[in-house]
Amino acid sequence: MSTTLVPLRHRRPVLTAALVLLLHGVIVFVAVMLGLSIALTIGGPTIGRDELGRMGPGLQLAVAGALVLFAFALLLTGLIGLLSPRRVWVVPIVGICSSVVLWVTAMLFLHAPDPVLGG
Repeated sequence: MSTTLVPLRHRRPVLTAALVLLLHGVIVFVAVMLGLSIALTIGGPTIGRDELGRMGPGLQLAVAGALVLFAFALLLTGLIGLLSPRRVWVVPIVGICSSVVLWVTAMLFLHAPDPVLGG
């Protein structure tokens, strides 16, 4: 029984896709942290982390959009890696672009919190 090693030229697209997926994860993490810091800066000292919902749905959409698109890119990369490993690296790149565009678009709708009514 002999085992044959897969040549590097056949493994290169899969390895590239794995590295680009890792980069996508880092970009999502940075986007979430940046979104939180921007929201806390816009909110000022009167708003705490538990009151970020008063700023509208922009932050929630930005975070959810980045995370969902990362999970979707991870799933599609696995599926396309099984079907067509030669072009598998394209899926994470499209995922990164769509995550960033959705995050920026959602962050545009972030606004200052509504004042608390009452005494």
